[in-house]
Amino acid sequence: PHDRSPRIVALDIRDALRQDRMADLVGHFNRLIASIPGNLHTAKESDYHSLIHMILQTSGLNIRSEEWVAGGRMDTVIEEPTCLYIIEFKFDQKAHVAIDQIKSKNYAHKFQHLGKPVKALGISVDCATKTIGEWEWECVLLQSA
Repeated sequence: PHDRSPRIVALDIRDALRQDRMADLVGHFNRLIASIPGNLHTAKESDYHSLIHMILQTSGLNIRSEEWVAGGRMDTVIEEPTCLYIIEFKFDQKAHVAIDQIKSKNYAHKFQHLGKPVKALGISVDCATKTIGEWEWECVLLQSA
């Protein structure tokens, strides 16, 4: 990230999300995470969640973290004009576990009244490599309550 201005990186991150270029989005996350000195990394999911929250927030996105719903607490919600993104973080687990949680707890139901598509992004942090090791995303069908 040092060879490009922070503003350009922020715009690239926002555009990658809005254009569903999740591989690019995760690539940006990993480049920014890699720029942090290794001794500052901790083995905590919440630290990576906080980092990604700040990255997305400084990209000008409408982001909320730790949002409660009847089924539990969503890690992150990004509300865009045409859709919503729900992000669930896992630490040293498979990314599909995060997607399964979003679906099984019916997190998308809270937004049914908006009439927007909901996209789920599961992010798994790899403790050994200190990166996002695995990720998955998919459109989530709203279930009736």
